[in-house]
Amino acid sequence: MLSPIVIFAWRRPKLFLQTIDSLSRCYLFKESDVFVFIDGPRYDKDDILIEETYKIAQKIKTRKLEIIRRDSNFGLKNNIKMGVGEVISKYGRAIVVEEDLIFTRDFLIFMNRALEYYSDIQNVFSVTGYCPQINIPQDYKYSVFFFFRVSSWGWGTWERVWKGFENFELSWNHFENVVNDPVEFHRFCAGGYDLKDIALNALNKSWAIEFQYYHYLSSSLCVYPIKTRLKHIGFREGENTGFQRIKFSDFPFDPEFSEHNYSFPSKIFVDWRIFCDFHRHINDVVRPPSLYEKILFYLNELKVRPDWVFRKLKNKVLLKDKNNAKK
Repeated sequence: MLSPIVIFAWRRPKLFLQTIDSLSRCYLFKESDVFVFIDGPRYDKDDILIEETYKIAQKIKTRKLEIIRRDSNFGLKNNIKMGVGEVISKYGRAIVVEEDLIFTRDFLIFMNRALEYYSDIQNVFSVTGYCPQINIPQDYKYSVFFFFRVSSWGWGTWERVWKGFENFELSWNHFENVVNDPVEFHRFCAGGYDLKDIALNALNKSWAIEFQYYHYLSSSLCVYPIKTRLKHIGFREGENTGFQRIKFSDFPFDPEFSEHNYSFPSKIFVDWRIFCDFHRHINDVVRPPSLYEKILFYLNELKVRPDWVFRKLKNKVLLKDKNNAKK
């Protein structure tokens, strides 16, 4: 049986349309059961955009389609925890995507096979279709690798994992103890030392950092493909989207890529060469940009979203004037 596809959307109909168009071209999509959860409005102005999103969802052609439209604003964390829980309790597993991704044609084939292969492996908690731009050793013979970091982009899991996670409450005191314990801190940050700041800023707000923490507590891993099966296209939608996030998502991507023969390791292990390069990649992405990189960044963004660039520069000038006035 194919894993159901759970799609979360809100008020970004243009991105949602791109995601649905891309998913619709994936092998196995039309044979899959699809559930679309559309969150409710936070402000009155959201109603029109949510209605557009709903109309796009109604046109999805697949074996079974169920659209769940929230009457009020649940927020992404609650919408995902409840939505995934509803579907996974019926099917035992699920593939989860949000409204700002595009995919390779074999994305669903890869996800279904990986979820099937590792369904009973207790220390594997999730699978993702995303892979950052890291170097995979030439002698590495498998189609996937294991890593300590959860990915919230095009991912999947099983009821055996989600059932425990649904009842999981992240304690601030417990996290503080982890940060202050050198051994546990390094264990928690095995997926990247940026996780500390992410957790401090998003604790009890983000389902993804809680899921990451749940992986850490359970000493569990996420399965990554050695070649990405998706790309994030939504970062330029946000006002605060800057150098680091764009750097995460701007890379060559071929949506027509497809392969049907995968080599899954039966032994669960972390390849330390991949581990080191994954950390190198994270450190490179999150480091503050140099002045030269900032200039290049704004010049490139000027071609894509000039209004955003001019607004940012104007705000910086106003802030500088305000600070000078205080002096």
